[in-house]
Amino acid sequence: MFYVLHLFRQWNDEQQEEFLNFCTGTKGIKILYDSVFKEIMNPETAPERLEEFLSLVLGQSCLLDKEAPAIRQIYC
Repeated sequence: MFYVLHLFRQWNDEQQEEFLNFCTGTKGIKILYDSVFKEIMNPETAPERLEEFLSLVLGQSCLLDKEAPAIRQIYC
């Protein structure tokens, strides 16, 4: 715990503010725009990855409707 506080105090004001904004939810990481994330979570290539990710984030089981690929449905 003290190491983290020590590390935090070594950052400049801009770094501290960015970190606190992320931790408090004021700002976040725009992972949906990331090309690697988009490829890994592509429901066309590996729907189970997206299902598991959404299930973990939402805290309940989610399934993609694989019968209608043009109009993806997510059931949670």
